[in-house]
Amino acid sequence: MGKQLNIPRSSGKGIITPKMRTFVRYWAQGDSIINASNRAGYKDRGGQAFSVLVKRPEILALYDKEKKAYEEAAQMTRKKVMDGLLEAVDMAKLMAEPATMVSGWREIGKMCGYYEPTRHTVDVNVQGNIVMQRLDKLSDAELLKLIQSSSGEEAPDGDDS
Repeated sequence: MGKQLNIPRSSGKGIITPKMRTFVRYWAQGDSIINASNRAGYKDRGGQAFSVLVKRPEILALYDKEKKAYEEAAQMTRKKVMDGLLEAVDMAKLMAEPATMVSGWREIGKMCGYYEPTRHTVDVNVQGNIVMQRLDKLSDAELLKLIQSSSGEEAPDGDDS
């Protein structure tokens, strides 16, 4: 097993060390979590410890702040990136490079969130099972009477068959 990191857990809630700040800065600048951790001086090569770290509210707040500062310094916005991708797609279209066009549109689709998994909600209702259990307990005569009363017909007095 790998060496454990000294990342404050719940007992150190709210504590952000200088090393963590460095990690968040690199992460906010676009590095992967593993690369940012290595650049910040952490020795965890697998990044497992950081899956916990990057979910902490104080780390996420710092990440948002650093990300915004980085975007402002670079004068970069989502709109600029989107405009650049659209321009590249247009250039690929003029040069008759369909693979490059598809690649550009794929990146635009990712930015727009079109590749996110679709969530479906399934409503499981046990009411139908309860009704079926009640119907299963009825005799044939009781079922016939129930059907005829719901359709507005009168039940036959005897067996006319």
